[in-house]
Amino acid sequence: MTDSALGERGLVGREAQVVLPLAADNPGKIRCNVDRKTVEMRARAVESGESFAIDDQVLIIDMEEGIALVARI
Repeated sequence: MTDSALGERGLVGREAQVVLPLAADNPGKIRCNVDRKTVEMRARAVESGESFAIDDQVLIIDMEEGIALVARI
């Protein structure tokens, strides 16, 4: 496993805030705090048909090829 993959695994289980709207079939962007740093990353909803608006709070369920898979808290 690469350092990048290990770092991504550390994001699973963290809460994040949506900064660009997203859905399962339309990636957007989230922001979360990691080790006192603010990190933004691409994200999409883990559940088909679910979507999130700006400022929604989400939970990072998994990482897939650098994209966070998120669910409603």
